[in-house]
Amino acid sequence: MLKKTYNMRNKTGYDLNFLLRIANLCICAIALIIYQDNDGNPYIDAFTLFLLCIFATENLLMLMYEEKQKDPFILLLMINATAFYMLRILTLIYDPWSISSYISYSFTSSDLNYSLIFTMVSNVSIVLGLSIGGKKASYKKNIDSDEYPARPFSIAIIFVATTLIGFLNVLPGWIFGKIGTYIRNFFMDSETILILTSLYLIINYKKISGRYRIIIPSLLGIFIILHMLSGARSALLRFALLLVFILLTLKYKIIFSKKSILIGATLVPLLLIANFVGGTYVRKMLTNPERRLFSIAQVSFFKESFSFLESEDPIRIYRPIFLRIGFLDHAASVMRNSEEYRKIMNFSYYFKSFVDNSILLTPLYDVFDTPRAACSFRYIARGKSIPLRKNVMGKNYHSTMFTVYGEYYVLFNGYPALIFLFVFSYIFKKAYLSIRNKDIVLFHFYKVLVLLFFYRWLDSFGMDWMLLHLIPVFITIVLFKNFYMMKTPEKASKH
Repeated sequence: MLKKTYNMRNKTGYDLNFLLRIANLCICAIALIIYQDNDGNPYIDAFTLFLLCIFATENLLMLMYEEKQKDPFILLLMINATAFYMLRILTLIYDPWSISSYISYSFTSSDLNYSLIFTMVSNVSIVLGLSIGGKKASYKKNIDSDEYPARPFSIAIIFVATTLIGFLNVLPGWIFGKIGTYIRNFFMDSETILILTSLYLIINYKKISGRYRIIIPSLLGIFIILHMLSGARSALLRFALLLVFILLTLKYKIIFSKKSILIGATLVPLLLIANFVGGTYVRKMLTNPERRLFSIAQVSFFKESFSFLESEDPIRIYRPIFLRIGFLDHAASVMRNSEEYRKIMNFSYYFKSFVDNSILLTPLYDVFDTPRAACSFRYIARGKSIPLRKNVMGKNYHSTMFTVYGEYYVLFNGYPALIFLFVFSYIFKKAYLSIRNKDIVLFHFYKVLVLLFFYRWLDSFGMDWMLLHLIPVFITIVLFKNFYMMKTPEKASKH
C-alpha cells in the first residue's frame, strides 16, 4: 500500500524505515540466543556479537536521522546493511560452514571483526557525505502536469523488442547471434528499458486506456519470468529493488499493513528461495547460450528444482542461500588478502579492462587481453595468475562481487578510503538533487538512475564494471528517451 504521508507508523500500517528498525533489533536478539548453542564457531566470537549490537545501534540512529530528512540514499544503505551484513552475521552463527569458498583456512573471527568495524565506520562516512550533499529535493519543480503520455503502443513495442532480443534470440548462425548480443549489450540495455517502462506505467496509469493497463504489466511480468527461467537467481529481488527505487523517487511512502507484513514474511522468502533454487538448477543444466534461448526445457528444469526442495537435505538448500547473501564474506576476504587483490584492484588494471571490454572502443579485438576485474577475482583467490580475457569467457565466465568496502580498502590502502567514500557519496547526493527536467517521466527516470548506480556502487564489482555499464545505459537513453516523453496538448492531438 502506498501513501504520500510521512508518519513512521500510521493508522494503515508501518513504513519501510520502521520495519528496518524492527529487523535490526530482531537480528540482534536472535543472534544472542542462538550463539549460546554454537560454541566453537571459528568465525564468530563474543566480540562479534558486541560489534553486531553496535552495528544495529548505528543503523537505528541512521534510520532515525532518515525519518527526519527523508533521504532515499540512507534508506537504501540501511536495506543493504541489514539484509546483507547484519543478517549475514546471524547466518554465520547458525551455519559457520556457509562461509565463502574464497575465505582461506587461516581466516579467523578477528579478520571478520576487523572487516565489520571498517564497514561500520565506512557507513558513517557515507552518511556524512550524503548529509553534506544536501537536504530534501524539490520533486515537482519545473514539471508540467497537463501533458499527455506517450503512445502506449510504442512503449509496448519497445518492450517486446527488448524481451525478444534479450531472451528469445532466434537469429541463426554465429554472425547473426553476435549481432543480437551487441544490440542487447550495447544499444538496448534491458534494465534501462525496464525502469523507463515501469515509470511510464506508474505515472500515466490513469491516463492510458484500459487494455494497455493490462498489456504493459503483463509484458513486465513475462520479462521477469523469462529472466528467472534464464537462470537469473535474483530476478525477483532485483525487480523489487527497482520498484523501491522508483517509489522512493516518486516520493511515495511505502506503507505495509499488518496483514501484508504477515503474508509477506511468509510468501516473499518462499518466492525468493524458489527463484534462487530454480535459477541455480537451470544454470547447472543449461549452458549460457542455451539459457538465452527460451525453451520448454527451461520450464521443466525450473519445475524439477521444486522436487529438489522437497527431497534433499535442507542444509544443501539454505547453505547456498546464506552464501549468496554473504556480502560481508566478500568484503572480509578482500581486506584480509588486500596485497593479493591489489593485482586486479588498481587504476591501471581498470583502464586495461575498460578498453578491452568496451564494445565502443574495441568491438572486434583486444588490446591488453584483460578481463573485467570481477572475472579475475577467483583466479587470484585460488593463488593463480591473472587470466587472459579469452580464457574467462563462455563456459569459464564467472564474476565475483568486491563490495565498495573491500574494493576501496584495497584501492586506497585501508582507512584513507573513508575520504573517498565520503566524496563519492557526496557526489551521488549532489547529482540527485541537481537533476532538472520539465518532462515528468525523464525527471524521475534520471533520479532512479542515480539511486540505481548508488546501490550498484555499494555492491561493487569493480570500477571498470561500473564504467562499462554506463556506456549501454547512456546509448539506450539517447535512442529511446523521446518515445517515453510526455506530449503537450498540441503534439498529442497530432497522434
